[in-house]
Amino acid sequence: MAKKTNDETIDLLYIKEVPNDKNKKKTKKNKKSTKESKRNDIINLDEELIIGLTPKPELQKTKKEGKNNKKQENRPKSKSSQKNIKENRTNEKLKPKQSKRSKIRKIFLKWTSIFVLVVGVIILFMISPIFDIKQINVEGISKLSSDEVISYAQVQLYTNMFKMQKQETIKKIQENSYVESASITRELPNTIKISIKERVPQYIIEIANGNAYIDSKGYILEISQEKLPLPIILGYKTSVESIIDFQNTKKLSDEDCTKIEKINEVYEAAKNNGILTYITSIDITNIDDIILNLDSEQKVAYFGDCSNANLRILYLKKMIEEDSGHAGEAYINGNMHTLKPKPYFREKI
Repeated sequence: MAKKTNDETIDLLYIKEVPNDKNKKKTKKNKKSTKESKRNDIINLDEELIIGLTPKPELQKTKKEGKNNKKQENRPKSKSSQKNIKENRTNEKLKPKQSKRSKIRKIFLKWTSIFVLVVGVIILFMISPIFDIKQINVEGISKLSSDEVISYAQVQLYTNMFKMQKQETIKKIQENSYVESASITRELPNTIKISIKERVPQYIIEIANGNAYIDSKGYILEISQEKLPLPIILGYKTSVESIIDFQNTKKLSDEDCTKIEKINEVYEAAKNNGILTYITSIDITNIDDIILNLDSEQKVAYFGDCSNANLRILYLKKMIEEDSGHAGEAYINGNMHTLKPKPYFREKI
């Protein structure tokens, strides 16, 4: 039996029952309950309600406070508190992003300032007197002189080489009709190199004022009183006025330039076979049947179109060698594939 004390605590004594042979067949549930009862040998009277005993007031308060706390936790939170929680969460998320942005800005400002500083140093270094032009070298010229090229380039000594605009200077040099192309190289610290590719005179057009030199692309290079040992072009369509004003005209007419490009094969074949010096003039009136005049041999060659130029030149060379000193006409204007009609020479009677 339990005894009541002044502090309203009760010591409970439990008497363990000894199992009889009759109670051996117990269910699994009873065994579990007995095990749990053994573990809980001591009962906390503060948490138990016993008939006839009143709990302490302190225990009642703690129970009420626990219930109130649970109720407050279960109550839905107000809108203002929810907003505050959301703001706190967003602020926590934004903090690392803002720190990353600030780091990126600092790095960007650092490198931009370094770049500006380096560029400033380079600019100051480039405009220093160390890079003043003290020497101008011109290469690739045969017809022109260095002074002519420099005068067209308008490059002055003892000026900073980086102030010179290369493309504009090249355009000025190419105003000379003999200049096909030009390039400029800065050789530090104070030298300029100008490389020139010249046009070469290949034909002549006779006019009243002299002889106009023409290159392989139909550019008019010069009008001179001197006559170079080059083939004369006959049967051209370009006006004489345009040829005289060659500095503005630059080239022959488009039709004549096309014909010039076709007869270049004849020119190269005659040069390679050693009979170019025999050709006095080339008549391009009919480009499908050009005429070669060989004044020194008193011969006229009807060359046909410019196809198979090397084979036609070989036939002409053979006629020059076999009929040297005999005036006449050479017919090499047939089909070179079928040789109909076959090339032949007809002596003038």
